[in-house]
Amino acid sequence: MMYTRTMVASIAALATFADAACDITLSLLEDVDYGPNVPANGADLPAVIITNARAGDTLGGPASTDSKCVYYYEPDSIQLATNVSYDGMAQFVGPNWPYVETDAGCAVSFDDSVPADSIFRMDGYVTVSVYEGVLFGGLPTYFWPDDTPGVGPAMEGLTCVCNFGPWSSVDETGQGAHFEVEQSLPEMESDRIDTVASEEASVAEPTCAIMLSLLENIDYGSNVPANGADLPAIIITNARAGDTLGGPATTDSKCVYYYEPDSIQLATNVSYDGMAQFVGPNWPYVETDAGCAVSFDDSVPADSIFRMDGYVTISAYEGVLFGGLPTYFWPDDTPGVGPAMEGLTCVCNFGPWSSVDETGQGAHFEVEQKYPEIEMDSADMLSMVQTDVVTQTDDASMTEFEV
Repeated sequence: MMYTRTMVASIAALATFADAACDITLSLLEDVDYGPNVPANGADLPAVIITNARAGDTLGGPASTDSKCVYYYEPDSIQLATNVSYDGMAQFVGPNWPYVETDAGCAVSFDDSVPADSIFRMDGYVTVSVYEGVLFGGLPTYFWPDDTPGVGPAMEGLTCVCNFGPWSSVDETGQGAHFEVEQSLPEMESDRIDTVASEEASVAEPTCAIMLSLLENIDYGSNVPANGADLPAIIITNARAGDTLGGPATTDSKCVYYYEPDSIQLATNVSYDGMAQFVGPNWPYVETDAGCAVSFDDSVPADSIFRMDGYVTISAYEGVLFGGLPTYFWPDDTPGVGPAMEGLTCVCNFGPWSSVDETGQGAHFEVEQKYPEIEMDSADMLSMVQTDVVTQTDDASMTEFEV
């Protein structure tokens, strides 16, 4: 789906009228039907169920209020384990794994199946992120749309059939039933931050530099950008080679792209910090080590926006950002050879993907960006929109605590 700036503005406007009178319920279900995908830790494990999550579209797909099994996504655990700045932003984006969301200020209650000493009842273990996702121990939670929801108090017919690959249901201890996950427990959070920060500080001083170029006469193949086939494109050389959460990257001279859901986050979320929304094997992140230098060849004009101090930056996740947006490579693009970058292609201006033109904008669609000189105004404006959201809770509801 293509999101326009008008649609994003409409979503933000609707948010100002949101009513946070809501309540999600956690249950623990025994004798779960795991189907053919039995979790690695055993078929007899109970599973955590959530009822009355917020219904509607999420960046992971459409969610419902039904009583359903919830899952962890392994890349979220990796982020929590390795990134001191990780704030619970879901790493999966796509149509098949709806986020478990609720309004800010909503309450969490537990039915009698959740023991009084359960970790889920521990203050600070079940929280709601700044993205309005329900977190267990700092990890986002998801639904699998093909699971059958439970019916009635006994949740008859409920299934939990997708313990597979990077997905795991949640057991009664808060751990993954299919694999172990990293978690942020309230009493351990300070130690976790100190440990991750220490590991980051121990990394050797970087000896690296990425090079930006502006290339004319691009071979766009059959996917010509909407703004024209004669647009130049930004090329990056000497990005960090190796595995990324988007796939394997190289140091080759290659065309770079924006991903539209990143632009939507930047437009609507004042806390957005450049974390790439795409996770998968086909779109490697453009990354480099923290502290690396950015250089420009002579093809980039002296007055180019790319040379503006603070426009090209490196995120806390070591991704290369243009105007606050992450950048990506398409693995099937042919890299350029030699100073003239002969043979280079830029063939995937398609769907939510756009190459980058000489102004820093998307060649295929318009993107939101932040510019150094207007960043304060942008943050103030978004803060005003977000603080206008009504966050009421129902005083009469049966709740254990508020998140």
